[in-house]
Amino acid sequence: MSQTAGEKLDKATSAVHSVIDDAARKVREPLDRVAEMAHDASDKAVAAGTQATEWASKQGTRLAAAPKQLVDDASGYISANPLKSIGIAVVAALIVGRLMR
Repeated sequence: MSQTAGEKLDKATSAVHSVIDDAARKVREPLDRVAEMAHDASDKAVAAGTQATEWASKQGTRLAAAPKQLVDDASGYISANPLKSIGIAVVAALIVGRLMR
């Protein structure tokens, strides 16, 4: 009972398929774990990016309000002390004029 070339080829093909299927089963679990870890890392990166964006937005709003507050304070001081404000402006202009020479 000798095997024909076709039977030998079928047997070899079957053995190769068996080895491939076995290797795929062995690799599937570690690959699934790696994929899960990659998804977790991606989710954490997105969460950190969202937090950073929210923080930057809040800081930007706070920093944008600072110049307006400074102008409001200066306007209030000038309105309350008009002559003193003019005197301060004149002295500042004289000092800057001297420095520019």
